[in-house]
Amino acid sequence: MNMWSDLQDSLVTIDPGIEPGTWEAKFCFAPSLSLFRGHFPDNPLLPGVMQVEMAHLAMVRITGANYRIVGVKKAKFTGQVFPGDQITVRLAAKDREDYLQVRDQLSVGEKRVGSVILDLQAS
Repeated sequence: MNMWSDLQDSLVTIDPGIEPGTWEAKFCFAPSLSLFRGHFPDNPLLPGVMQVEMAHLAMVRITGANYRIVGVKKAKFTGQVFPGDQITVRLAAKDREDYLQVRDQLSVGEKRVGSVILDLQAS
């Protein structure tokens, strides 16, 4: 398996948020995924790149557009995500002149574990 297919297989749901232009996606990464073997062998954690890519995949699924990441304005990881944790990603998107800016907050249960600001461009 590759990272993108692992990510797609880990997406549980995407639902509209309360505010217009917002959504909530849920992911759960199986402990058996190979990405946990090297990150880290005795203390597996979800890599930060996967946390960034969750927002990317969610927007691809929501819009049906083929986006590529053209900028990561902010990526702050404030907590650990373990294999099997259910991650809630709250997304908000704004159209800019030639790209889509996506802001997300990641949490496991009630604990906030990160936030990301991405710039996506249709390819």
